Amino acid sequence: MELWRHATPFQIFAWCYLLALASAFIPWLNSEVIVLSLAALTPTLAGQVTLALAATVGQMTGKSTLYCAGRRLVKFPWLLRTTGCWRQKLAGRKLGGMALLILSSTLGIPPFYAVSVVAGSLGIGFRSFVAAGTCGRFLHYVALVFAPRLLWQLFR
Repeated sequence: MELWRHATPFQIFAWCYLLALASAFIPWLNSEVIVLSLAALTPTLAGQVTLALAATVGQMTGKSTLYCAGRRLVKFPWLLRTTGCWRQKLAGRKLGGMALLILSSTLGIPPFYAVSVVAGSLGIGFRSFVAAGTCGRFLHYVALVFAPRLLWQLFR
């Protein structure tokens, strides 16, 4: 703990990015716990927004890699059969796919890990994926960082 007390804001943001990146690949490495823990070391409003941004960029770097992996998995016949029902449901529903991306990236339901891979395999545009995922993840982390602040003011 002593090491973290003397960390500069840049070091905290860098660790947040790296740990969020790792959590994008390792589902049991909880990015929410990481962000909440580091938010306690970042007392300023601007610092907490920057922390949420660092977590968002780390997560989206990892999720973009999963998206690209999903694009490459399309070549496997067993995956085409598996994602066939998703393809049929989302065919012609561009907003339906975007709504699913935003819901998943904001709330985590369905898990954003799986949605990232499926989005790539279904051929959802990369720009759309990044835009929806970034907005959702940023809202998710901002709400997470500011919830303790709001609760403190409410129950003080």
